[in-house]
Amino acid sequence: MFNRCFSMTTAVALFCIVVAGGIMFLFFVNFWKNDRLQLLSAEAQRFSKQISARGASEPVSLHELPPEALEYLQQQDTALFVTDTDGNILLCREQIVVREDGIDASAPCAVHAGMSFPASLILEAAARYPETASLQTRLPGFAEETGGLYSEKAQYLLSAAAVYLDGECCGAVVAMQTVRAALPYTAELGQMLLVTGLFAVLFAFLVSVIASYRMVRPLKTITAAIKKYADGDFSERIGDRDNYSELADLIASFNSMAENLARIDASRSSFVANISHELKTPMTIISGFIDGILDNTIPEEDRQRYLKIVSDETKQLSRLVVSMLNMSRIEAGQLQPVLSDVALDTLIRKSLVSFEMAIRDKEITVYGEKALTHIVMQADETLFHQIFYNLIDNAVKFTPYGGKIWISLAAEKKQAVIRLKNTGRGIPPEERELIFDRFYKVDKSRGLDAKSFGMGLYIVKSIIELHGGTISVDSVREAYTEFTIRLPLERENFS
Repeated sequence: MFNRCFSMTTAVALFCIVVAGGIMFLFFVNFWKNDRLQLLSAEAQRFSKQISARGASEPVSLHELPPEALEYLQQQDTALFVTDTDGNILLCREQIVVREDGIDASAPCAVHAGMSFPASLILEAAARYPETASLQTRLPGFAEETGGLYSEKAQYLLSAAAVYLDGECCGAVVAMQTVRAALPYTAELGQMLLVTGLFAVLFAFLVSVIASYRMVRPLKTITAAIKKYADGDFSERIGDRDNYSELADLIASFNSMAENLARIDASRSSFVANISHELKTPMTIISGFIDGILDNTIPEEDRQRYLKIVSDETKQLSRLVVSMLNMSRIEAGQLQPVLSDVALDTLIRKSLVSFEMAIRDKEITVYGEKALTHIVMQADETLFHQIFYNLIDNAVKFTPYGGKIWISLAAEKKQAVIRLKNTGRGIPPEERELIFDRFYKVDKSRGLDAKSFGMGLYIVKSIIELHGGTISVDSVREAYTEFTIRLPLERENFS
């Protein structure tokens, strides 16, 4: 991870520096050229005006400039040339010789003899007078044989100002500078970019070390926690301090997963203990009573009563097996409803009949049974019977002696809404989100919930969601508990 992070950070930093450096280099060269052309234009224009100013009163040939003009030309650092209209060099600084009797420029120039500038530049300068004309070009006549001072392959900046004598253009003053003069400046710029690049690589290294450490540290912690979870220890939690938001979200989800795993593991352990007890107790009772009947230990007149107990315990085992099979099918995604037209009100009444004796024994008053709205919907009748059976079983089980149960069925906004409410101790707020989990039992004392396996409400919720519905619970301690089921009505038929 460090290598990838370092490589990526370094590549991005160097790419940005190269792009920025290239842009800076282009801007710098362009700025330097424009600045130099302005200086060359000013020098050429100044010298041209100095020559042209004499033209009106004292005509002077460009071959014979006055001493003050020659002195001015000799003192300039800029390479200035006087040319004719064809661009041929007539006078340059190298021709000027200072003697005791004055300044002379009559001797030919050994360096620039036979050299010329583009005639088009002179013509353009004449057309733009008194402004200058500028050009960047190669000068083929400026050969290597001139001692390396000029080169045919080099680029030159030229600025020309026309010279008028007696109202006629007789030539021009050309100021010249090689583009190579910018090399020292570009070299300095290159060094600056190189140093900047080195600092960028160093910075990328430091950033990569810090970023990789911050990313790897929580991942190592997660790996260590996973190893503990694999060994069955779900107590480890991961702190999310100083982490990136994505890792913080991952860690929060990971801790939530750990809590769920811990809760499921605890519920599973409780479930195994409950199942072991639920299996052992009825099997012991069944085995003991059957053995007593077979060896005539139980009198014949008591056999019917004990066989009834054996039958009840066998039904209890059957319900346990069916619940476990349903849960297994739900988790495997194999529980598929067989749809048919189901009258919900009729199915609820049939489920209530199954608990008629228990309701009568506890003297529970049931309200709303006769006021149920007649609603027919597409559903699996067997699975829906299990829903109502489990919910009514819970309501009867947790309703105290002489308590009340309310049940209602109505159509609301294309939904069948079923409400089942009972008086009793209620469900603690911290447990309301857990009662639909697998193996969870509200009554852990095995008192009121002694025959529960902790799977009923989980199966109920799964069946309801399989039909596109929802189930919720509302409860007030020492007052009531109310379950609300909402089922979509794709094909309504209610009255």
